[in-house]
Amino acid sequence: MNSNIKFFLTISLGIIYTSRSIAQNALINPIQFREMNRINQLVNPTAPTLSWYDSTHPFLFASTIQNNTKLPVGYNDGAMQPAVGLRQYYTIGFRKQWKKWTLQLQPEIVMAENKKPDGLPDGFYAPNYWYRYYEKKINVIDQPDYNPQGPTTKFYPGQSKLEFTHKNFSAAISTENLWWGPGVYNSLVLTNNSPGFPHIRLGTHKPIQTKIGAITAEAIFGQLYNSNIEPPENQNPNGSPFYVPKINETRFITGMQISWQPKWIPNISVGLINMGNQYNKDISGFDFLPLANFWKRSTRNALGSLFVRYQMPKDHAEIYLEYGRNDKAPFITNIVGDSIAMGFVLGVRKAVLLNSNKGAIVLHVELTQLHLQNARLLWVQENPALPSKTSSWYTHDYVRQGYTNDGKVLGASIGPGSNSQIIGINWVKQLNRIGIQFERVSQNNDYYFYNYFNGLPFQGPNFLYWADVHLSFNARFAWRNFLFAAELKNTKAINYKWVKFGNGGLWDPAPLSDKKNQQVTFSILYRFP
Repeated sequence: MNSNIKFFLTISLGIIYTSRSIAQNALINPIQFREMNRINQLVNPTAPTLSWYDSTHPFLFASTIQNNTKLPVGYNDGAMQPAVGLRQYYTIGFRKQWKKWTLQLQPEIVMAENKKPDGLPDGFYAPNYWYRYYEKKINVIDQPDYNPQGPTTKFYPGQSKLEFTHKNFSAAISTENLWWGPGVYNSLVLTNNSPGFPHIRLGTHKPIQTKIGAITAEAIFGQLYNSNIEPPENQNPNGSPFYVPKINETRFITGMQISWQPKWIPNISVGLINMGNQYNKDISGFDFLPLANFWKRSTRNALGSLFVRYQMPKDHAEIYLEYGRNDKAPFITNIVGDSIAMGFVLGVRKAVLLNSNKGAIVLHVELTQLHLQNARLLWVQENPALPSKTSSWYTHDYVRQGYTNDGKVLGASIGPGSNSQIIGINWVKQLNRIGIQFERVSQNNDYYFYNYFNGLPFQGPNFLYWADVHLSFNARFAWRNFLFAAELKNTKAINYKWVKFGNGGLWDPAPLSDKKNQQVTFSILYRFP
C-alpha cells in the first residue's frame, strides 16, 4: 500500500465535524471516516480498523468552506448552523496518550454570513397556515431555519475529551460528536447533525466476549443547550402572534446503547438504543439513569430504537434496519401498534470489485421514514377543535426545545415528520472516491396533513407536498500530507414551505414557490509531519 495512503488512513479520523447527514460527502471528519472504514471492510473484509491519531503525529488541522446560493441547505454539519451564503469551519486538534489516559483537544470555530433565504413572500397571509405551523413546529421544537441576526462567529470546545481506559472498559469527559445506530445518512437517535454536547461517557472500549457472543455497551450523561434564536418566522407580522416563548433552561440528557453479536450467527449484530432529555429543574429520583427513558413521563422527551445489521463478506454487501418509536425507549413488548409514533431507517449496500487492484464500485440505497403512519396521531380527536397532538419525531409539548442541541436535531437530519430516499454510486479505492448521489426529502409531512386536512369533510389538497430533490457530485483524494474533498450539490425545492404561487396549475411547476439552490463545499485536512 502506498505510504501516503497509509498515512491518511491513520489520521483522517482526527477531524470531527458534522452535517445534516453524511450525505454531505465533502466533509472530512471522524464520523465520515467511520463510513470510510465501513466501505473499506465491505470491499476487503480483512481490512484493519483505523485509529485517529498516532503518537508521532499528534497535530491536525482541518477546514471546510461551503456556500449556499438561495436556501439554507445543510445535512449533518454539526457546529455549522443552517445559512445562506458563505459558511466556514476551522479546527485544530492535538492528542496525547499517557499510559491509560488520553487527552484530546480539538476546538472548533464556525462563521456564517446568514443571508436571508429565498423563502415565502414578505407579509404572506394565511391565518390557518401560521397558527398550525407554530402549533406543529415552531412552538414544539428549537430548530430555526437560519439566524436572522446577520453574520455570526461561534466557538465550541468541539471534539475534545479526557478518557481513561482499563482492559475492555473506558470512561470519558467529552464534547465529541457521537453516532449511534447502523444508518449511514440518517440515524433515529444520535448523529452528528448538531454540535457535540458536554457529556460523561461510560462503556466498553472493546467488545466483551461472553458465552453467548460479543457485547458492547455505552451510556452517556450530558447537558443540552438552547439556540436562543428567535424564529425567523416572527419577522412576519402574520405569524408572530402565535409564538409561545420557550423555557430558557439547559436540559439534562441521558441514554445508552447495547449491541450484541450472537455467537451462533456470524456477521450479524442487534442492539437497543434509548435517549431522553428534560429540564434540569425537573430531575428527580432516578431520572438521571438511562433506564428511566423506558417509562413515559410528561416532563421527559424520550425516544429510542432497535436495530440489526447483517454483513455478507463473501458478497461484499450489507443490509441494516433501525426501527424506533418517538415517545419512549422501545422494547419488544411496545415496539408495534397503530397508535404509536414509529419510524425506521433501512439501507442496503453492495460493492463490485474491479480487476487489477483498481478499487470498487459501491452502490448504496437508504430509506428513512419519520412521518406518522396513522393520521389519527396528528389530532386530539376528542376535542371538536382538533388541536395538534405533539407526536411528531423530536418534538415535545412540555420540553418545547424538543430533541435538539443549539437549535439542531440530535437525530435524523431530515427532521420531524420527514421522509428520505437516497441512492448513490461511487468509485472507491482506499481514501479516494468519485461519486454521484440522488436524494429526495419529503419535508414534514405531519405538518402538511395537519394543515391541509384538519377538520375538512373532504380530502384535502394532495398537490402541496414540499419535496427537496438533491443531485450531487463528489470527489475525495489524498496527496502527500493532505486530504481533499469537494462536492457540488444542486437542490430543487418543490412547493417550498408547502405553498404554491405563480401561474402554474395544480400539477404544474409554480415559478414563485419552486426554489433552486446550488451548494459548493470544499474541505481540506492537513496532518503536521
